Amino acid sequence: MAVAVLAACLVACSKPQGVASLDANAMTKFVFPLWTEQGSIDHPQIKIDKKDKADQPMPVSLRPMQVVRLSDDSAVLLVAAEPIEAGHPTPGILGAYWFKRKADVWQLEKRDDQVAWLGAFGHFGAHHLQEVSPGQQVLAVDWSNSGMGQEMLAMALFKLDAQGISPMLKDNDVLLDMSTANSNGCEERMRQPIGKKQRVRLNDMDTENPPRQCFELKSKWSIAKGKNGPGNLLIDGSAKIYSHKEIGKDGDPNSDNDGDTFTSFELSAQQLHGKQEYRYDAASGLYKKISGKDLVPDWAR
Repeated sequence: MAVAVLAACLVACSKPQGVASLDANAMTKFVFPLWTEQGSIDHPQIKIDKKDKADQPMPVSLRPMQVVRLSDDSAVLLVAAEPIEAGHPTPGILGAYWFKRKADVWQLEKRDDQVAWLGAFGHFGAHHLQEVSPGQQVLAVDWSNSGMGQEMLAMALFKLDAQGISPMLKDNDVLLDMSTANSNGCEERMRQPIGKKQRVRLNDMDTENPPRQCFELKSKWSIAKGKNGPGNLLIDGSAKIYSHKEIGKDGDPNSDNDGDTFTSFELSAQQLHGKQEYRYDAASGLYKKISGKDLVPDWAR
């Protein structure tokens, strides 16, 4: 009797070998036993490369993103690890955890705790899954940043399958949106009608000389579905550019009239449209640009 009880305890009290279903919360709890839906965990539960490892444990909030069914017997759990005490330059961490079904249990097969570091203030944005060829999915993850009145939105793209997850863009991400609308002087400057030119004459001692140059970019992306691999990636953008050029100076610094000098500017407001097309290269696993250029003016980079 004692032997039977002991044997039962060994089975019941041992660590679970997996999870019974593809429930995101249950799978996250299995990977990170100290995690609760409302709580946080310390960084050591996430395997960080030594070059990136913090000197002290860093509390992170784990956010299950989605469970992706890859086949009848394989699935991957996507998790966002968001540092709780995150400063502006602190990115969030994208992690992926592969499960394999054996009998009636989903068992953890492998893990990648730091697929990518994305975003700011410990956070990255929305994600989107798309089938780009039969049996092949890609994961798109948005991330944003802001500062000094400038805001931007970028997209990172990953190939996702039972073998692993890997970036599909050479520079890790592609710029989608950008705006200087909140920069000092741009709110007024961007009221200029598109296609209309204006002239201003400014005192060279004026703090608004030269006039502000402002910019706004909005883009949409799409991937064509291919037969034997991912189809072409298309970035379709529209930009509003508010710029100026100097057209003349006047005034005499040696005159008796306070010696003021002035500069005249021509202000322009134009709208541009452009497309950038990328082709997937199977040998490198990356998208490579084949046509088009981005619409960001040099002075806004």
